[in-house]
Amino acid sequence: VTATDGNHGRAVAWSSEIYGCQAYVYLPKGSSKNRLEAIESHGAYAEITDLNYDETVIHAAEIAEKNNWILIQDTSWINYEVIPKDIMIGYQTIVHEFLKDPHIWPSHVIMQAGVGSFAASVFDAFCVPGMPKPIFILAEPEGAACYFKSVQVADGSAHSIDNLETIMAGLSCGVPSILAWDIIKSTVDYFITCHDEVALQAMRRLAHPTESDPSIVSGESGAMTTGIIEQICINPKYSEYKDLIMLDQSSNVFCISTEGDTNPELYREALEPSIAP
Repeated sequence: VTATDGNHGRAVAWSSEIYGCQAYVYLPKGSSKNRLEAIESHGAYAEITDLNYDETVIHAAEIAEKNNWILIQDTSWINYEVIPKDIMIGYQTIVHEFLKDPHIWPSHVIMQAGVGSFAASVFDAFCVPGMPKPIFILAEPEGAACYFKSVQVADGSAHSIDNLETIMAGLSCGVPSILAWDIIKSTVDYFITCHDEVALQAMRRLAHPTESDPSIVSGESGAMTTGIIEQICINPKYSEYKDLIMLDQSSNVFCISTEGDTNPELYREALEPSIAP
């Protein structure tokens, strides 16, 4: 059993299908029907709750305890750390190719944060002895910026937020993972937040690029880091940040699009903003 904004739950459902287990996957209110159906396609029981993401995590944990089921969650809290740590180690396979080729070593790594597990694991993977540490940037939606709040409080502890307001469903999380927080607070150089419109603009830019760049289908949570870098580079309003993070023509920026059009309706509206919802 697990709670998910989409990606993690589908992975649990897929793995359960492979190993002949039954998966129960709970999604927060407002989740797209497409994400639900993608999870169900692997034989899992899936349900959209009337709870937000963090409440859905608690709901899944309570069901696991009640039924003596295995909770497979990608966020951690006190006394629940072993499985999230294994998941974070698994995330690092994404960047193994960089660890073997110094010619594509990044100068900057910008990662999006929900609960922070994915971002923290990627940052940790790039902390390689003998290699220059890239500049690490953690990005969050303005309406779900629990890590930004935590560093602003600056007491060394992770802090949660209650009211989540963002279209970036995969990043709509208000409670940091304690394992991720320990890594992020000791490695990240800059924390940044952005408006939802930055993600929407990036989705359009990636889908309809200039010159010979290939078209990339990237959902709102996947496109936001590219959007942030673009805004820093081209928007005079943010030119000071370009110098602050030492971004120039020699920079090699690494980011990951964490989803495609997993919410087709929102993706269509992003590419054709004149179409009413």
